Amino acid sequence: MKTGIADAIATQLGGLKGNRSAIAETIENNVRRKIIKEHLNDPAFYEKMSTLLDEIITARKAKAIEYEKYLKTEGFEVESIRMEDLTEMKEDLGIPSDMQSCHTTMVEEYFVEGHVPVEAIWKLLEEQPEIDGIALPGMPSGSPGMGGDKAEPFMIYSVVEGSVEEFMTL
Repeated sequence: MKTGIADAIATQLGGLKGNRSAIAETIENNVRRKIIKEHLNDPAFYEKMSTLLDEIITARKAKAIEYEKYLKTEGFEVESIRMEDLTEMKEDLGIPSDMQSCHTTMVEEYFVEGHVPVEAIWKLLEEQPEIDGIALPGMPSGSPGMGGDKAEPFMIYSVVEGSVEEFMTL
């Protein structure tokens, strides 16, 4: 059965390609708008939908908080800055859209994009390479703060002026 969801995503969210956080927020906002618009047609159904959406949003935000706790337990001093839209900041840092994830961490002069294990961050700080930062795209299961089981090795990439190379595999 063809639902057309892939075409709808490509058409409506094509400009956000690779930016999972922006896509998730856009979907959340559109679903919330639909719930508000249609709630009088079936109040009980849309109340349940609203509750479900709130749970999804809370779970997504909890992953970022879990990663923050992980960094603190590993000895990093963490200052959390909540922002509604990270798109411009990620572009300013030179993070390619296919490397973007749910949150960005700054460690010294480097960006750390996604749920990057501390082994990669320690390597970054020890070697001090001439790069802009490192990224673990895709929010993989089993990565710090994400929960679940690790399904495959984590490929961490280095980014220099928008160019991407393998940094390390864990």
